This record gives sequence, structure tokens and C-alpha cells, in this order.
Amino acid sequence: MAALAAARKAHSAASEALNKAEAAARLAGMSVDSDPGGEVVQAPAEELRVQRIRIVEPDGTTRMIIGNSTASAVAPIRGQDEPHPGRGEFAGIIFCNDEGTEAGGLVYARWSCRRRTAPAGILDRR
Repeated sequence: MAALAAARKAHSAASEALNKAEAAARLAGMSVDSDPGGEVVQAPAEELRVQRIRIVEPDGTTRMIIGNSTASAVAPIRGQDEPHPGRGEFAGIIFCNDEGTEAGGLVYARWSCRRRTAPAGILDRR
């Protein structure tokens, strides 16, 4: 009888933990699949608001940075973000090679030339 009581107590605790985990997942914007596996599925977001997105390989090597104007202030060099002394503040995408070093990018900015200001897109490949 003691074993049955212990099993019921363990089942009750596990059920309570599962209910709390499902509630936390729902609060985080996830939906809980109703199949017996209990798989948690990310609900699609209507809008994602971030300043920077870093795309990395499974080993953590940076492959791409998408960001606002502050993202261009750094240059990834062998996996480390180093200040870039000569670059203006441009929003865009920085592409990185296999070692995590900047290898080019795509930015959009406003340029002034002969007292005229115009938008400009730049694709840089090093």
C-alpha cells in the first residue's frame, strides 16, 4: 500500500508540474499541441521588434548580423566584435565567412553629394 500511495503522490506532483509548464509556455506565446506527445509548438508572432539578430552556426560561429545603425559600429573578426573605426552608422546586414570574420554586407543609408541628399544601397564584398 505504501508503494501505491507513493506512486499516486508522484503522479500528482508530475501532473502539477506539467500544468505549470504548459501555463508558462502559453504565457510566453506558445501553443501546446494536444497530441499525446505533448509537443510544444511556437505560435507565429505577428511582429518581432529587436535591435539586432545574430545568425550563428551550431558551433556558435557568427555567419550574419542583421541590425539597426548601432550594429554597423562593430566588425566581427574571428568571432569577436571589434570596434570599426571608419564606418558610419548604417542599418543593414553584415555577412561573415567560415571563421566568423566580416566578409561583406548590405546597407541602406542617406548620402550627401554636392549639397544633395539621396538614399543609397551598398553591397560590399571583401
